[in-house]
Amino acid sequence: MEDVQGVLGKKKGLPCDITPRDRDDAVAMVLWFKETILEPLYSFDVRGRQFNQAKLWSSPTVFGPRAYFRATTSPASLSIDNIHLSDEGIYRCRVDFKNSPTRNSKVNFTVIVPPDKPVIYDGKRRDRTILSEPYNEGSDVNLICEVSGGRPKPRVIWFLENHVIDDSFETRSDGVVVNHLTFPNVGRQHLNERLICQASNTNLIQPSSKLVVLNINLKPQTVNILTKEKHVSADKRYEVECRTSGSRPEAVITWWKGSRPVKKLAKNFSEQNNQSLSILTLDPVVEDDGKYLTCRAENPSIPDSALEDKFRLNVYYVPIVTLKMGSSLNPEDIKEGDDVYFECNIRANPKAYKLSWFHNGIEIHHNVSAGVILSDQSLVLQSVTRATAGEFTCVATNVEGKGTSNPVTLTVRYAPVCVQDKDELYGALKQETVTLRCQVDANPAIVSFHWTFNNSGDLTEVPVSRFTNERYASRLNYTPVSDMDYGTLSCWGRNEVGQQRAPCVFQVVAAGRPFPLLNCTMMNQTSDSLQVECTDNFDGGLPQTFLMEILEMPTLRSKLNVTSDRTPPHFYAEDLEPGASYRIMLYSVNAKGRSDPTIIDAVTFKGVAKYTVHNWQSSDSTSTSMAVSPLILGLMGTAGILTITVCLVLAALCRRHYSRPCHRPDNGSKHVPLEVIPADDLMLDGSITGVRSPTRTDPTLTEPLRNGSSQEGSDPDIIRNQYERRTGQTFMKVYEPARIRSDDDNEDEGEEYDFKHIAKDTHIPNQTMYRSLQRTGRPQVATIPGSHTLTHKYRGPEVVTTSNRIQESCI
Repeated sequence: MEDVQGVLGKKKGLPCDITPRDRDDAVAMVLWFKETILEPLYSFDVRGRQFNQAKLWSSPTVFGPRAYFRATTSPASLSIDNIHLSDEGIYRCRVDFKNSPTRNSKVNFTVIVPPDKPVIYDGKRRDRTILSEPYNEGSDVNLICEVSGGRPKPRVIWFLENHVIDDSFETRSDGVVVNHLTFPNVGRQHLNERLICQASNTNLIQPSSKLVVLNINLKPQTVNILTKEKHVSADKRYEVECRTSGSRPEAVITWWKGSRPVKKLAKNFSEQNNQSLSILTLDPVVEDDGKYLTCRAENPSIPDSALEDKFRLNVYYVPIVTLKMGSSLNPEDIKEGDDVYFECNIRANPKAYKLSWFHNGIEIHHNVSAGVILSDQSLVLQSVTRATAGEFTCVATNVEGKGTSNPVTLTVRYAPVCVQDKDELYGALKQETVTLRCQVDANPAIVSFHWTFNNSGDLTEVPVSRFTNERYASRLNYTPVSDMDYGTLSCWGRNEVGQQRAPCVFQVVAAGRPFPLLNCTMMNQTSDSLQVECTDNFDGGLPQTFLMEILEMPTLRSKLNVTSDRTPPHFYAEDLEPGASYRIMLYSVNAKGRSDPTIIDAVTFKGVAKYTVHNWQSSDSTSTSMAVSPLILGLMGTAGILTITVCLVLAALCRRHYSRPCHRPDNGSKHVPLEVIPADDLMLDGSITGVRSPTRTDPTLTEPLRNGSSQEGSDPDIIRNQYERRTGQTFMKVYEPARIRSDDDNEDEGEEYDFKHIAKDTHIPNQTMYRSLQRTGRPQVATIPGSHTLTHKYRGPEVVTTSNRIQESCI
């Protein structure tokens, strides 16, 4: 009898030897019987057939289609599919041969029932095959593997991967086989390894098993701050990097400044090889100096798993400076002449290497003679004055920059002082009221004012009812009634410190014409426009405006008038003719008239030279341009050089001739007659026209000039000035560049016209002006009040006498 085992639900063959003993014998029929069943349950019939065409039959009540006889295998076998538990028993195989006797063989068929799938529990009876809760590094693993069913009872064994770690099992009273596993101190090396519970009761099939993958939380292994600055600057931004590795899951990186966490300023990034990077945006402040910056990495699932790296912050910052007045001083009671000191406290990293002191933003230096003493971090001011009052600051400097202290205001008490730095001049008409405002500077505020009036030695007090007082000013409305009411008004103030030493002075004079403009400057001149800026002068006591009059040269015809109300005066003129010359007359104007002019003479606008190409027309009316060859150009250049050379030689001879002393007879004419034209001849409708009226030729004005006065007739070299008396207010500035001397061929023609023309160019209303017959280009003689020097193409030295007369040497 042969023992055969089969697994429930699997496939198994029951062996049967059908090999005949003789070669000439053959199988006729194979019948299978079960010990408890008398009738065959399977037949293999070869009678009357070929062996491979045998007739097969299976009892439908036993195997049915589950059985199939395999006659070609060695040995032959009855293959049973989907083995049932009822298939277990002793089977007999009967083989009938054609010639040999029948052969019987028995098979003891045992059906093995495999066990159920193992179930793995933890100590809390939770199925660990479903629950993936990780274990912490260093903890113990406690698992229970239970297996139900199986015949015979299975063996239950624990494996770590392919290694048996526990093969001790037991069968409980309920038939369940149990294996308790205790795996101590799981570590990094056990990560993702498999714990397998295997149940097996036969080798015919694979054992039944369940596994648990070790999911382990790991502690961080390393943490390093990658950028440790030796020093950082306050209020600057830095990025500090910290990298950690070894933690599973990723470590939580936190930053700490001292004992306080730094939040919302770090960005964390995951990297390969189980690494994490954190970048902290650090904005250090002064208070961070000396604190430790810590990078902490920890796995929150594992207690006490944190690792730290830190460094000490060395924060450089601009000095923090505080200034205060000396503790023994009363800031509210400092008067002129007192001594004052300040103390400057400095907090800096690194140490400040320079300390500066400032008064109202201006640096002050050590000066014992001036009463300024700098000592360490103190400032001493001896004998302060009101000019010492103001804001004081100290500035400390280190490598990070300059730190400025809080300003400390020094208040010095002093008697009133007039705000205006000079006497004020007011022009007023009789019965006209002018408002005089006396403003003073004082500390403390003014208590009282009083006014005095002085005209040619008589000093009188102004009644209190005539003026009103404010905190720092007094206002007096003054109305002159007669000539004696013009004079000097003085204002005095008094406060707790004392009375004003020097009064505020106001000169009240009779109103008149304004003074001439000053410092007139021409700027931004183009080919057809210009700008003029001036400084205004005394307005004569009346509101004034300003006028610019542009006259064409040499006709002195009015080209353009420009007015200005702004102060200081500013004029702009455009659309002027390029290439023309102009004279600019500038006036101040009020209700009394206009001032004497300020003149900018001979302003020339440069034009663009124009070249005309001449076309020579042939008889058939066709135009062709004349070609100029290089040879002709060379000849023209040579001729030009020769001409210039001849002119230079002639000029040298003429100069030598004129430099010789002249010997003329006494009765000879020593002067070219100079015609003097009164300025009134140039007036038309109140303005200078530059055109002489033909009906106003007055020989009485020109004759004395030609012949001399009766007192000075004996000296023909003296030209008498008819307008000797001129006040200082009629002084007029004349700006005139040197004129270009005309060609020698035209010197003899029109001499008398040239003299008259030049005389007209410089006349203004109510004035007579003269020009000396001096050489062009030599320094001009200073202008004589009431008259002006003119330039003429004839040259010669001039002498200005104390009687405002012009003397000329021989021509």
